[in-house]
Amino acid sequence: LGKTATDRQALDLPGVIRQCWTAPFATRSDFARKNAESVAACASMGWITNRTGVAQFERQWRLTPAGLSHLWNLEGLDE
Repeated sequence: LGKTATDRQALDLPGVIRQCWTAPFATRSDFARKNAESVAACASMGWITNRTGVAQFERQWRLTPAGLSHLWNLEGLDE
């Protein structure tokens, strides 16, 4: 059976994109494992990626331009 809402860890999307900005982390790092649902959500939103080209990927999650824009919005730097 799936996890219930009380079993799930709260998503920390801002924490994941901040981490990508300050210190990109490996796809198999402890940080990625501990925050797997948040990493997946950020990747689905297009805020982080490990894609480097057409059918080319690296082992680091990095912030996308959309992710940087979202981070600036969160930090109030887009004004």
